[in-house]
Amino acid sequence: MDSATQLRRVYADICRGYSLGSHKGSPVFIKHFTVFDYTEVDGAREEAFDSVVKRGIKTEAEKLQWLESNGLWTKKDDQELAVQESYLESLRKTRSKMPYKAQIDQINVQIKSAEIEVNKLTNKRVRLLDKTAEQVADQKVQYEYMRFAFFSDSGLKTPLLTREDVEQLSGRDADSLLFSYINSVNQFSLDCLRRISIGPFFTNSFYLCGDDITRFFLRPVVDLTIYQTNLLSYGSYFKSLMTQTEIPKEMANNPDKIEEFVARSRNMKSLVNKAGAGDRVALIGAAPEDFKALGVEDGSAVVRADINKGIKSGLEAAKTREVTFNKPR
Repeated sequence: MDSATQLRRVYADICRGYSLGSHKGSPVFIKHFTVFDYTEVDGAREEAFDSVVKRGIKTEAEKLQWLESNGLWTKKDDQELAVQESYLESLRKTRSKMPYKAQIDQINVQIKSAEIEVNKLTNKRVRLLDKTAEQVADQKVQYEYMRFAFFSDSGLKTPLLTREDVEQLSGRDADSLLFSYINSVNQFSLDCLRRISIGPFFTNSFYLCGDDITRFFLRPVVDLTIYQTNLLSYGSYFKSLMTQTEIPKEMANNPDKIEEFVARSRNMKSLVNKAGAGDRVALIGAAPEDFKALGVEDGSAVVRADINKGIKSGLEAAKTREVTFNKPR
């Protein structure tokens, strides 16, 4: 199955509010949770947490104290992780302000290196913590997810399992249902939702709603599933980006590249607009792809530019990639 077909299938599930699965050869319907469903599960998690603490399983805070006393993971390690996370965030902010693609590519290399370091420290911390009371409670509550998520009808009226059914499930049946649930949830990653939100099978309908996005699902926003809410949020976000500048066709299906292009476009225009009327603005080091971010097509000796409706002048693209704008007085 190609990626476009898979995205359309996931989108259809989001619109329905459930995904299809199977159990013992029969179809089952896996509900997509609303905020109210998560509230019920949160109550079950609190009960599970209290139960495992009474059994003597250490909480994360207690486990960290034990690791500290044995020199396995100290406050200094936590500080180092915080420093690396802060450094990574600063790189991302710097990237968002860069006007040239070459600069962004260079920072992306640094970001990837910083992400590796953060992941290495995070994984070490998780490995040392092993099974805390919080983690064990989360594992126990996964079975509560099955009770709230699985239904035997598409109207989501008849639960497949009662609490007693869940408690009596054999290990094999429990694992089968849990695998179905996890497999269903994994389809709705944020990256997948971002890609759906720029797909024409979504935008063709979404844009017809104008500024009133509540018309899309024809239900109060508070009653929407989390996936529906996230999809509308991403749809509005990328619609806003795409109205700021014309996106090159080769980037139109990639949300990351759209964000990068719009940010570069905004930063390039900011460089030009800082100059006063009549000033000459030199874009030293600008590459052809950077001209596109300005709405300028580079490829001939003379290029016509119309930037922010305020810059109309001829450009000469020299081999040194130095481009000069004569801003109107």
